[in-house]
Amino acid sequence: MAKISLDAGLTCPNRDGRLSTQGCLFCDAFGSGSGAAAWGVSLEEQIRQGIDRARRRADKFILYFQAFT
Repeated sequence: MAKISLDAGLTCPNRDGRLSTQGCLFCDAFGSGSGAAAWGVSLEEQIRQGIDRARRRADKFILYFQAFT
């Protein structure tokens, strides 16, 4: 089993003012993500790339929304 990290370009309630603007302990200022959403990489392509990279060590995968989730 391998984790495939995805960046959906989401916001964070601990940064966007819904709960706070200070952030939290889990993410840095960029959300601890890959930045793929900002570069225009679709979720489908992120999944394909992640599976291609992880296939060497796993045959089952968990999709994990990384940044600001």
